Amino acid sequence: MLKQTEGIDRGTKRRIEEEAEKRLHQSLPQSQEKLEGLRRSLQVEESDSIGELEELLKGSKLERFSQLAKELEKELFEKPDVQKVI
Repeated sequence: MLKQTEGIDRGTKRRIEEEAEKRLHQSLPQSQEKLEGLRRSLQVEESDSIGELEELLKGSKLERFSQLAKELEKELFEKPDVQKVI
């Protein structure tokens, strides 16, 4: 019984990971487009963070991507021209 439960658990986790990866790949072009728009509206030193975000997104490192995006959002919060892009 325990082996069956573990097998079901592994299968469920695998399906969840597959679905998350599928959704990530579907949203990747839109996310990259938004990042590129943001890059164009930033100064050179700020746009370095966008490059790092793009690399994290391509590498599916979503936790670090989310952290860096939040940090960047805090930095850019008071820039009205950038807020339009965000």
